[in-house]
Amino acid sequence: MPEPSIAKVTIANTPGATSIFSPTPQVIYQYDSVYWVNKTSESHQPAPDGGTDDQWVSEPIPPNGQSSQVVFETVPSGQNSGNYPYHCAKHPTNPAEKGVITVNVQS
Repeated sequence: MPEPSIAKVTIANTPGATSIFSPTPQVIYQYDSVYWVNKTSESHQPAPDGGTDDQWVSEPIPPNGQSSQVVFETVPSGQNSGNYPYHCAKHPTNPAEKGVITVNVQS
């Protein structure tokens, strides 16, 4: 099995001052990490849509270059990949603060 890798997602402001997660979707392999970097002036917290206790959780990410990292260890049972939509728990009504992590099983 190859060594796990780290995929970067940037949280940044658009010209209209709306925060976005980029890139989305982010495609990784099982056991890889996603590393969110907050380039805005306010805190953010990536969280799974419809999250359950056994799903991934990101710590709140303070502003101005701070970061959080999550290892994605699971895919749906019997499948070769899984899509994990997420949103910002700090700003759940902002439609721009959403993303998708696609986790593939290494073949």
